[in-house]
Amino acid sequence: MAEFMTEAKQRPTGAQPLDGHEAAVILERTRSCVDPELRAAIDSLPGSMRRIALYHFGWEHADGTPAVGNAGKAIRPALVLTAAAALGGPGAREAA
Repeated sequence: MAEFMTEAKQRPTGAQPLDGHEAAVILERTRSCVDPELRAAIDSLPGSMRRIALYHFGWEHADGTPAVGNAGKAIRPALVLTAAAALGGPGAREAA
């Protein structure tokens, strides 16, 4: 499986769904893989567009003050990276 899922266990067909802890691990690993790339891309934007993007991703409030906590759910990137790993695709970073 991809490096970001090393602690998550591969389940046999018909196994019970992931519990909240396992899902949280996958989401956190996804954020740690995807967020730095998103932030680097956003940092290259002109100032006004950068503020819009930071607000869009939940990293800043509308007034420009930093937001605290986990911004966004990371569901979409987690689905993409998990699907790529399940299909034997490249590591999580390359799949993003």
